[in-house]
Amino acid sequence: MATNPCSELPKACNGTSSLAKFLPSPTVCNCCDYCLVYIGENEICAKGTSGAPTTSSICGPGLTCVKEEDASDAYCKSLNTTCIQQQQEYEERKSSGKLRMTELQPQCDEKGNFAPAHCIQGSICYCVSNTGERIFGEQVYTNSAMLTDMTCGVLMLTMKLTLILCTSECSLAAWTSGQLLDFETQSAHCLANGSYDPLQCVGGKCICVDIEDATPVSGGKTVNIELVSNATLPCFDSSLHEEGEFDHECEMSRVQDLNTKRSFQLQGYNVVGLETPQCTPDGNYHRVRVVNDDKICVDPDGNSLGFKVNRFGSDALDMDCNCARTRWLLAQAGLKELPTCKINGNFENIQCYRGVCFCVDLNGNQISDETDENNKNYLVC
Repeated sequence: MATNPCSELPKACNGTSSLAKFLPSPTVCNCCDYCLVYIGENEICAKGTSGAPTTSSICGPGLTCVKEEDASDAYCKSLNTTCIQQQQEYEERKSSGKLRMTELQPQCDEKGNFAPAHCIQGSICYCVSNTGERIFGEQVYTNSAMLTDMTCGVLMLTMKLTLILCTSECSLAAWTSGQLLDFETQSAHCLANGSYDPLQCVGGKCICVDIEDATPVSGGKTVNIELVSNATLPCFDSSLHEEGEFDHECEMSRVQDLNTKRSFQLQGYNVVGLETPQCTPDGNYHRVRVVNDDKICVDPDGNSLGFKVNRFGSDALDMDCNCARTRWLLAQAGLKELPTCKINGNFENIQCYRGVCFCVDLNGNQISDETDENNKNYLVC
């Protein structure tokens, strides 16, 4: 019987993933390995047309195939995205010896969008959307590997406990649903760093999942919530979870308040003054909490971090408590050099470390060159 042997792979595909990309084979049976070799910047590429032969190469990460008007050939050119531009600006400062004290190179994905984690040297790493917007998930910066290891990975749960791995990277689940829907949806519990909580529960059932890709582990075994413990599920962690429970204090308080409001509204009453707490994707309290007439910065358990303003005052309008939470995270890790915060827990526009000062944005990113602390009043932030 005649056979059709698989084509020999290009040499670049032999164990060197940085030079090539493996994909499912475009053949009918999908029984052969298929690999695209990366083309470098300014090298000739093919745009492809209907009916053209199966391609064997593709522009490398951060590049796209561009054919100028009236040109005979197309070439791989750098993507012109905000992330790529920031990378180029970083490289320019680095080559000219003007690299800033706390900045690290922005990380972009193959499409030129922002990678899931953004880090500040000497401070924290936090999760971002593919457009660079800060979202839930943060941890103390310890080394440059966190730029790629902190996945901030999206998991949505159906009421049948089916795990759906979305195309975007657990912290993004709530953010994405908030962008697309005008009502609350249930997303998976995340850990504080934005990755998946290994224990997930929905519809009264709980299961263990892999924190990297959210796939079920331990044979996909499920147990009722009231039976959850380290004796029934290996992913149960007493430092993260409560036996027989899944929802955290913030979530339970929120549900109770919403039910109270709904009950009064059904009776024709308009509820005023009952402030429903905002919870983060890990089930804990949002960093800004309203208590009576005050807005306060709180830790994940809802405890005050020492920053409080009147909720009706001007300081409450743009209160984000990013600085207060960063101070708390760094102090929890035993670090002594802490950022300076405004009365509302936001970052002071000027931060000083080890005798030098510089301007920062709302998240504590350095946005100016350093100057001697004696000259800090000359900084325009």
